[in-house]
Amino acid sequence: MIQMIGLWISLLIMHPLHLGVIHLNVNEQNEAEIEMRLFTDDLEAAITHFTEKAYKINYDDEQSKKYITEYLSRKLFIYGDQKRLSLSFLDVKPQKDVTVITYKVKVKRNATIKVCCEAFFELYRDQTNLLIVKTNNIEEGYRLDQSKACASVED
Repeated sequence: MIQMIGLWISLLIMHPLHLGVIHLNVNEQNEAEIEMRLFTDDLEAAITHFTEKAYKINYDDEQSKKYITEYLSRKLFIYGDQKRLSLSFLDVKPQKDVTVITYKVKVKRNATIKVCCEAFFELYRDQTNLLIVKTNNIEEGYRLDQSKACASVED
């Protein structure tokens, strides 16, 4: 328990910016690739909170991938015409102080796509997740936070 309290205090001191970025790119084959960029220390803190034990990501370990995907399956939701879509996990990798998680999902043409992301809301009241959606060569951005965790986009 003391380790967890120490981890929380050190995370609060280390970086006060609580931001995630989600890129959703819809291609002409009716697939969307979702790339999430999350601060690694925030992701470790969230998994620590989720599993109730101190946690450090090991990118070569299947258990790490499992924890990440289990956590995000409760925090990231994609809907197509009001039906929840099933995300297929592709990859997780480090990039400096960020963890990049990639998924793909099938979407219908001309569908209304709704993206909801609640990552880290249980940890930080000021958490903001930026959503950048690219469809038909048009890019739009949305701010997702605790007051508005979802955004809808017309394909």
